[in-house]
Amino acid sequence: MRQFSPPPRPASALTERQRQCLNLAAGGLTSARIGAVLGLSPRTIDEHLAEACRLLGVRTRIQAVARYAAAAPDVRDDATVDLRQGTSGSMLRARQG
Repeated sequence: MRQFSPPPRPASALTERQRQCLNLAAGGLTSARIGAVLGLSPRTIDEHLAEACRLLGVRTRIQAVARYAAAAPDVRDDATVDLRQGTSGSMLRARQG
């Protein structure tokens, strides 16, 4: 019997940590590198990203990043460190501008 997924929730339903993980994943970082930046294990990062995928109604982290990037700017997290530029701010915004 096929199980149905719950409908996707808005990006505002994500926790701050899930938004941080998505921001860093958007920059192409692996779970290991995201974990090093945030002081967490790669497994914990995978759990945060898996829960973000579930909340956003997608299957992969790439899909989650895309759905999150398409969300209204006011739900994105500005507290993530942009490793490429060494400044504070969302990697998604930094890459857009």
